[in-house]
Amino acid sequence: MKRLALALALIAITLFGVAPSAQAQQGNCVLPGDILDVPTPGFLRNATPNLRTRVSGTLLPATLISHTTSRLRIRLPSIGLPYSVQFHVVHVEPNGSTKVVATARVCDDPNGGGSVTGPGGGAGSGRGAGLGQGFFLRTPNGQPVIRATRNEVAAPSGGPEYLLIGSSAEMARAQTMMSREGVSILRNTSLGALGARMSAVDLNGRMSLAELRSRLARQRISVIVDKHSVYGAAKGRTTYANRLLGLAPDTGCKLNRPVRVGVIDGPVDTSNPALRGVSVKSTSVLFPRDRTGSVDHATGIVALISGLGTDKLPQGISPGAEIFSVVAFARNGGRSVARLESIALGLNWMVENNVDIVNMSLAGPKNDSLEDIVKTVARKGLIMVAATGNGGRTAVAYPASDPNVIAVTAVDARERLYKHANGGPEVDFSAPGVDLLLPRGRGTTFASGTSYAAAFATAIIAQEVARSGLRKQQLLNTLRQRSRDLGRPGRDSRFGWGLIQADSCK
Repeated sequence: MKRLALALALIAITLFGVAPSAQAQQGNCVLPGDILDVPTPGFLRNATPNLRTRVSGTLLPATLISHTTSRLRIRLPSIGLPYSVQFHVVHVEPNGSTKVVATARVCDDPNGGGSVTGPGGGAGSGRGAGLGQGFFLRTPNGQPVIRATRNEVAAPSGGPEYLLIGSSAEMARAQTMMSREGVSILRNTSLGALGARMSAVDLNGRMSLAELRSRLARQRISVIVDKHSVYGAAKGRTTYANRLLGLAPDTGCKLNRPVRVGVIDGPVDTSNPALRGVSVKSTSVLFPRDRTGSVDHATGIVALISGLGTDKLPQGISPGAEIFSVVAFARNGGRSVARLESIALGLNWMVENNVDIVNMSLAGPKNDSLEDIVKTVARKGLIMVAATGNGGRTAVAYPASDPNVIAVTAVDARERLYKHANGGPEVDFSAPGVDLLLPRGRGTTFASGTSYAAAFATAIIAQEVARSGLRKQQLLNTLRQRSRDLGRPGRDSRFGWGLIQADSCK
């Protein structure tokens, strides 16, 4: 009977097309993070696989390692697979339908049905645990790798990726040291315009971020290192905006000379009627397998800055601005996010193209690596504007909280602070950002958020650059003197210096 059972198990594995790892506890099961070696189904022999792991109707990632006409090698997700469940690896068609590529079962709980230790020492149920409570990869000390959060890029180990930034010489020294310590170098990227290189690494549970920084410092290796964060769009009727900004209704100020305005966001729909005649130069910094984010947010931002208007939409504040668009947002589950790595590449591209101002309607955590990049970009003379964020917190999100960035919050038609706006001592200015009429598809919609307030501020700064060519500090002094005070007298943590104001069109 034992021989028969073993034979049946082997037949099941062959039918499922699964090659279990040496770690698997049973011959007919796999563990999270295992590599499956399966026959290539006929429908994928001449197609590009778009693979996911499906568990109880939920789709998790699946990494394609190699693809030939006869075999597929697929790495399962390191986290999210519960014990003792059957799952499918599926190919997702462009229309959203799925086709099964392989089927397998996750091994039983190694704790015999007891608890599974999760991040921070918490426990989830063992057998039958929900998604996100499955097996965690282990460090060399036997401790679970702390998995990446939703605000971090996940490395192959299941923990967060880390980004190192420095000169070519210092990065070479850092990589030599990390390789000896068992750290995986995932990618190397040149930031030529910033005079730096960037590396993404997986610590593989070998050390913590603090330990890596300590080892770099002991060897006098001068690089910046931090987690690879992701940043969300800082977004959440009427044509009241011009009135608040001190402009004539529905009409902007056409720039008297071209000004290059950068936008780091999602894709811009240049075919939208609201953007007819607007000069848009675009590049993408997404990974090849990324799914591009929605066009709505970036299209709305550009329309507010330089749109020429339609019979339904007002003109942008600074028509004539030349838009340099970086597509940095990709779909991640039900939201669009930008990796720190993509933001860095976007800023590098802005410097390469001699952009005057860059609008960053995005928000996320403070990060040493991004802070170093922002500081370098500021030294190059590029003016950066960012949204304070929509978390309703008393802390301004990054990069708006950086002293090298102009931080903008949102107010409504009655000059009241947007209820979801972040505040703090870093706030510089307020601008309209509630119930704004924006393009969506071939129609319109109303939207709110500090993103849109940042776009208005960017447009007014473009007017000043076109008019006088002032550098950042001089420009800030001019805008402060002209702003209309809101809230407590003088600068405060809710409205900054007050409502930003345009000069009369000249």
